[in-house]
Amino acid sequence: MASDILGIGVIGCGLMGIGLTKQLLGRDSRLRVVAVCDPDARSVKRSVEEFSPVPRVYEDYRELVQSPDVHWVMVSSWNCYHAEQVVAAFEAGKHVFCQKPLATTLSDCRRMYESWKK
Repeated sequence: MASDILGIGVIGCGLMGIGLTKQLLGRDSRLRVVAVCDPDARSVKRSVEEFSPVPRVYEDYRELVQSPDVHWVMVSSWNCYHAEQVVAAFEAGKHVFCQKPLATTLSDCRRMYESWKK
């Protein structure tokens, strides 16, 4: 992958996640979806059809965030999973965008904030 490409990994490939990601792709030609992860096979199929070149499909978000060509992680999964996925992405040294709400508890927000600071 060219060094000027910013690889996006999408966790949560429902309509909200794919729609937002497509809007972002239109804003900067350096952005590419290189990886997707979702437990729903229909959502994965739809996301693979939406993006070109075809992104790699991960069954586990922890593997996606460890991928060296993923620079930015888009978290658009169910709200109850945001904290664990965002923390994993920060711990892997990735930039993160998290769909609202950030988390479902104040303690999860705190964990996310602390992992971002590290």
